[in-house]
Amino acid sequence: MKYSISAVSLLTAALALLTLPAHASGNHDHQSAQAAANSASHDEHDEHDEHDEHDEHDEHDEHDEHDEHDEHDEHDEHDEHDEHDEHDEHDEHSDQTRIAADIAHQAGIATAISGPGTLRRHSRVYGELVLPPSQVARVQARFPGLITALYAQPGDLVKKGQVLARVESNQTLKEHTLTAPINGVVQQQFVNQGEITDGPIFTLMNTRELWAELRLFPSQREGIKPGQSVHIFHNGHQHDSTIHTLVPSLSGQPFMVARVILQNDSDSEFFHYLQPGDVISADIDAEKVDVPLLVDNRALQQLEGNTVIFIASDDQYEARVVRVGRQDDEAAEILAGLNPGERYVVENSYLIKADIGKSEAAHEH
Repeated sequence: MKYSISAVSLLTAALALLTLPAHASGNHDHQSAQAAANSASHDEHDEHDEHDEHDEHDEHDEHDEHDEHDEHDEHDEHDEHDEHDEHDEHDEHSDQTRIAADIAHQAGIATAISGPGTLRRHSRVYGELVLPPSQVARVQARFPGLITALYAQPGDLVKKGQVLARVESNQTLKEHTLTAPINGVVQQQFVNQGEITDGPIFTLMNTRELWAELRLFPSQREGIKPGQSVHIFHNGHQHDSTIHTLVPSLSGQPFMVARVILQNDSDSEFFHYLQPGDVISADIDAEKVDVPLLVDNRALQQLEGNTVIFIASDDQYEARVVRVGRQDDEAAEILAGLNPGERYVVENSYLIKADIGKSEAAHEH
């Protein structure tokens, strides 16, 4: 059994009174009892003080913990607010930049207006240049005879009707004049003056018109027909024309031939540049699709995992996330993120991307 301190003190005082000698005076008894009572009261007071101190300590600890919690919440809220402000500031400035007009001009930054256009599905094919039969002529006498004069040699440019040789007939001994049947260049000479001839004397060629014969294998034939646009690539240059005819190949070869006429006249910078036998490649416009919104492929850039186009407004350039649809080698259909009539960067758009990246790096530091 457990007793409190005050109860034990009172019990001890009572026992002390019982054990006093009989001759002890009343005053002594009264003083002893008073002392015991004072001792019990003092012990009870100490216990009460200890309890109050404990309660006060607990209350103080709880108050400190509450203050610390409030301070922590306030700190977290402040950090979150700062982080939010920093994030907003980053979003506001990370997708745009300013470049002065004169600097943009010097850097070759060019713009275009978005709008409708045509996509083309190309079929890449290969072939060679050949000389049309009508552009080759052989000059010869109608009868055997002696060549009395020659007026041309290989490499000479001649005009139709120009005198090329004189031949004396073996039968009549009469002299006949031979003229050029076409405009062209003397490609071959077969006999010399003073010799007897019964065959060709010259071969003339006119390379101002050539055929591009493109081989179409079975997997490439679908959708190919005369009249379609063709882009011929030869030695770094592009020549645009159309398919003139489709003909079977000779000797049972496993392809058809798409024949394209190319002009190579004297007024062209490519005069004598295209020659028979040259190997070429070509893109045939196998399909054309009109779309409501088209941009140049050079405008498309990747920024932070998104496809973007840079919208130009005076000296400010803003990255706009877009959704791309169908594409060909030159242009792309835009399904979302851009409106018709907006000005966007076409040439050197990568410079805008680099400038935005530089601004982001400076902002992070």
